[in-house]
Amino acid sequence: MKNKIPAPAELIDSRYAFWRLVVSLCAMLMGSSCMFAVAVVLPEVQAEFGVSRSEASLPYTLMMIGFGVGGVFMGRIVDRWGVTVSLLIGSAGILIGFVWAGLSQSIFAFAIAHGLFLGLLGTSATFAPLVADTSLW
Repeated sequence: MKNKIPAPAELIDSRYAFWRLVVSLCAMLMGSSCMFAVAVVLPEVQAEFGVSRSEASLPYTLMMIGFGVGGVFMGRIVDRWGVTVSLLIGSAGILIGFVWAGLSQSIFAFAIAHGLFLGLLGTSATFAPLVADTSLW
């Protein structure tokens, strides 16, 4: 495991640090949008799949569980290979998750897309690792 040390003094408050912060903010914005997507469309999900409100909330619940568990694994990935690998995994997870959710024919497939891809691989890779990385700057 790498030792995390702060950025060199000459890089603090530099253009590089500023642009790194901007990129991190944009990645967190895109990654965190997964958390709110299903909450915004909850009535439509309920109507589309013909399920109760509690069943329509299952995708959000699984996504939050995936987000929590995935944060631990993404932290280990960042420690071992760096934040870029985490962002690549997160980007692929978000892409696959939203496509799978859009093509889902059942609430269970919709929930798995949210829990596994959007939560475990997507949001978890773009939030906690970037907060930790940015705090070193």
